[in-house]
Amino acid sequence: NTLHCPPDPHVCAVECIGKNACHDATINWPSSGLGSLSHSGLWSADNIVFPRPDPNTPTTIDCPGNWECQSSTIYCPTDADCNVHCGDGGTNDNDDSCRFATIYCPVNGNCDIQCRGLYGSCDRSTIYCPTNGNCNLNCQAEYACYQAVVEWAPQPYTNNLTCSYFGCAGINTPAPTAPTLRTTQRPTTATTPTSAPTSDPTTSAPTTASPTTASPT
Repeated sequence: NTLHCPPDPHVCAVECIGKNACHDATINWPSSGLGSLSHSGLWSADNIVFPRPDPNTPTTIDCPGNWECQSSTIYCPTDADCNVHCGDGGTNDNDDSCRFATIYCPVNGNCDIQCRGLYGSCDRSTIYCPTNGNCNLNCQAEYACYQAVVEWAPQPYTNNLTCSYFGCAGINTPAPTAPTLRTTQRPTTATTPTSAPTSDPTTSAPTTASPTTASPT
């Protein structure tokens, strides 16, 4: 299935409601990438490319159902905070909500990703944390982030990883924060002169020239 959105500046709003509603669909979003996507149901937004949200508007993306956003590419706004919820926190027995998904956090903004389904909600997903912002990844469900690959935020930004029930099995953990190095200038120590000379004196005895006596002629 292929859906062609109208060109900019028209708004492209796509609804994927019901089981398999947009499963494996190709959506040609406007050239700006902007649009809106509503989805609900098993495999309803499975293996599709999400639209790019308005770059300056904080955004929450919900994928609560079984396999709802599996294998999909999910974009956060580039310059605003973003929340991505995979699974509903245990209200229902949902599995693999964002399994194999690729999630792009903001470039400039904080990112909070909750992998909280019953099982494997972010299993083998790929997550790109902010370049300029903090990154929080919650994997408190059974194998929630199993073998996930995360590109963590660089220092000095904060990376938080919370795990339980083998939720972080096989994941690459964030690097420990480097300790602050204190540069202390050591006092200059004067060199102690040696008591013994390093070499024998090199002064030679003066040379005395003998006077030259001329012979009488």
